[in-house]
Amino acid sequence: MDFNTRNVLDHNHYAFHVTDQEFDAVFSRIKTANITYASDPWSLDDMQLNARQGGRGFYFKDLDGHVLELLTYT
Repeated sequence: MDFNTRNVLDHNHYAFHVTDQEFDAVFSRIKTANITYASDPWSLDDMQLNARQGGRGFYFKDLDGHVLELLTYT
């Protein structure tokens, strides 16, 4: 991230690579909290997981509106 030398920042998201157990725990908390999630970052409300590269992943917004990604694949 280059905040000091750029005048305009592109839209980005933050991705977290996690184990299957961590994924299950976080995903359970997301569902319990009724947080909208999606299989891709372009439409954040399809309530689906993705299965890229044989793993699992999803996107959601945090309380500040940042797009976060949770993924189990590399």
